[in-house]
Amino acid sequence: MSDKILVVGAGAIGGFYGGLLARAGAEVSVVCRSDYDLVKQQGYLIDSCDLG
Repeated sequence: MSDKILVVGAGAIGGFYGGLLARAGAEVSVVCRSDYDLVKQQGYLIDSCDLG
């Protein structure tokens, strides 16, 4: 997949689906309304029993 995806509102749900799209090979960018500095510094960590 070589799609470019923009996720607007990358909270819990947007971050999760953005991660799935990135895992599938898409180039994903996210827009954070709050906690930007924290996300920029630490990124996202998704721990899912079903998806890894």
